Amino acid sequence: MNKNIGETPLEMLGRLRIERPDLESERMTYAGRLDPMASGEMIVLVGDSVHDKEKYQNLDKIYEFQVMFGVATDSNDVLGVITETSEKTPEDSAIEISLREFLARQKFPQTYPPYSSKPVDGKPLWQWAREGRLSEIEMPTHDVQIHEIELLNYETKNVVNIHSDIIKNIGLVNGDFRQSEAVQSWQKYFTELKTDQIHIATIRAHVSGGFYVRQFAVDLAKKLGTVGCVIGIKRVSIGGIGDIMQSYGN
Repeated sequence: MNKNIGETPLEMLGRLRIERPDLESERMTYAGRLDPMASGEMIVLVGDSVHDKEKYQNLDKIYEFQVMFGVATDSNDVLGVITETSEKTPEDSAIEISLREFLARQKFPQTYPPYSSKPVDGKPLWQWAREGRLSEIEMPTHDVQIHEIELLNYETKNVVNIHSDIIKNIGLVNGDFRQSEAVQSWQKYFTELKTDQIHIATIRAHVSGGFYVRQFAVDLAKKLGTVGCVIGIKRVSIGGIGDIMQSYGN
């Protein structure tokens, strides 16, 4: 099923129950998460198949995502408070070299993003982050792998358009995700920005299960001597599962 920007996975399941009344009383779950600001394919298990969740948790994924250079947030995406900015923007040749270097590493350790559900000492990282206590713990890592990666596009976009898109997408999110703080932070950033162009790289990557695109954007920017965050993530494939199972939704 396709999850929309702004939806949580649970809201997506609620939408499915409305659109498919015949499934309203069925047990449902999903295998693998997507952040509220991400869109794309998710596997929904219905009825007795909910017991098979582990089978689908660690499948390879393919993502297309946009990295915005020059600004970092505490959540590594636009649904966060800005923590750092930089005037340095990389050349496209440098981005391609860095992507090839990541690809050549085979498996490598990736730090979990601060705003994620990974539990540490009995509570998720996002709770440690909200309490301002991340300095009290050691950030966990896990091994991931990039099978293929490609720079699809590198362009400058008008600040006005990027600004309006970010604010609009934050507004699509329900629940308590610090939306007001994020909006205020972005409004301040764009008001004080001294350029009318933003540098954005669009990347397509085939990666192992458990790979965090948000964290990769931060690590890529750091490797390039600047800061960055993702402003868009779309999951386009999950382990080829769409080839053998019915896909629902657009």
